[in-house]
Amino acid sequence: MTADLQIDGEGVHALDGAITEDGDRYLVASSDDVRYTLYQGAPDEALYTRTEVSDEEHAEQILEGISHDDEKHVLQVTRKGEGVVFFVREENAGDQARSIENHVSLFVRSLYITQYEQVDESIEQAVYEPRNGWFEGAEGYRVTDSTGHVTVDPDSYAIESADVSFNVVSTADSYAKYLLTTTFSDEPTSPGNYVYRRY
Repeated sequence: MTADLQIDGEGVHALDGAITEDGDRYLVASSDDVRYTLYQGAPDEALYTRTEVSDEEHAEQILEGISHDDEKHVLQVTRKGEGVVFFVREENAGDQARSIENHVSLFVRSLYITQYEQVDESIEQAVYEPRNGWFEGAEGYRVTDSTGHVTVDPDSYAIESADVSFNVVSTADSYAKYLLTTTFSDEPTSPGNYVYRRY
């Protein structure tokens, strides 16, 4: 399974993970200033992680937290300029399959910023396209310029793939607010592009 989220043309969140038939669990996830690689050979084996943090202060905070966990052991720390890379072995970590699925779920939930309309269906899959409109949240917002499609398993309704993009204008729960926001704001929209593949 792979996923990539970009906002304003910059990568915000990305992941690449797999759970193999042999029992391996593997995940690479990146968000903000952290890139995280996870590997577990089997559900009952130790967990190995490689964490790369571009901000040294943030890295030291993470390492401080690890030092208070008896199950985690720092194997190596390498400093590269302002960044830090460290390897950790964790005993009794439990099956990491759920952790991988949780990462995927966070990404999939972000697709629900807007609504979708079914445009096609076959025995293998149903196809949906994102729609523009006004939506309610902590603050009202408007979705514009939506394109792309989402494919869904017609039986389980699980999302199999998504490649969509749209602009989001916050505080736009009415047409008047939408006009004010897009007319007077220096950065009126947040264009987002979402790509997801499950395999």
